[in-house]
Amino acid sequence: MRTPPVAPRAPVGPSELRQVIRAHSLLSFFVLAHAGSWIISTPYIPSDWGLLPGDHTALFILKPFAGPTAAAVVLAGVMDGREGLQGLRRRLTQHRAGWGWWVAILAGAPILLLLGIAAQPGTLGRLPRVEPPHPGALPGVFRLGLLRRCAA
Repeated sequence: MRTPPVAPRAPVGPSELRQVIRAHSLLSFFVLAHAGSWIISTPYIPSDWGLLPGDHTALFILKPFAGPTAAAVVLAGVMDGREGLQGLRRRLTQHRAGWGWWVAILAGAPILLLLGIAAQPGTLGRLPRVEPPHPGALPGVFRLGLLRRCAA
């Protein structure tokens, strides 16, 4: 008994790749997000080892945002085309929260950071002394200086 010869499979084309992404959208998102995050951080590693000139720390900091954002854009385009990309843009630029929440989020993180620094014994005394040109120029640095003087 002879088995029939197996014909070689043709390379995967764009339409077949779209079908795979549509069939496995969640898995595709995670694979693309992970790959995108690592791709954007590849210049950081050789620069950290001294093999690549320059400081690529900014790319490493963008790593958690760039991969998922690129994956969302690719999947929105593949799944729904131009309408999907426009819908994604609309959802990203739609602001549902009031101004109080924006202020709380944008000011809350630095305040919590300063409180965390101040809570550790002896930390405020080890901070480098930074003097602003005049008190109104850099309010955040001025407040940090006041905190340090009050804690001393």
